Amino acid sequence: MKEISATEAARGFSDILDAVEHRRQSFVVVRGGHAVARLEPVAAVDGKALKTLLAKHKPDRA
Repeated sequence: MKEISATEAARGFSDILDAVEHRRQSFVVVRGGHAVARLEPVAAVDGKALKTLLAKHKPDRA
């Protein structure tokens, strides 16, 4: 996971989002020498996975 400064993240936000979305890269944003955020691709979920998840859990009658 690549570390980038908060300044780099702000100045190149669109490019960073492209890297996350298209190249599946992950970044840790560092400010003042401390990690403050992580940018990473979200896990894709399709309808079948959602249906399976819902089938495993019974509805709450309340």
